[in-house]
Amino acid sequence: MKRTIKVSLEIANTNKLIQIDNLYFVYKQAVQDYLDRLFSKQELSENYIQSYDSPLSYRYKQCAKRQAFKIFKSWCRNKKKGNLPVFDGTMVLDYRFIEIQDRDKKTNG
Repeated sequence: MKRTIKVSLEIANTNKLIQIDNLYFVYKQAVQDYLDRLFSKQELSENYIQSYDSPLSYRYKQCAKRQAFKIFKSWCRNKKKGNLPVFDGTMVLDYRFIEIQDRDKKTNG
């Protein structure tokens, strides 16, 4: 079962907001690069994903690849096709990015 959770960033501090903006910028760039590669009829092999020059971790690169494939397949199914899509959406991340912590739990250290 898939679930979507939207999280408000209203109470996030400035540094966290900057980090999220930087992450989104790099992720967006990766999705667009993957789309450009797909449109030029080149494959997105695991070796290419691993060697892709980016500060993103491998799991972020995998999510960007999955998102690029979905966009590409959707574009191919569209009968009008038109211009190549430019990614300007949201990051779609999977369960590997979620960690639920107890608010009252104290950390050791």
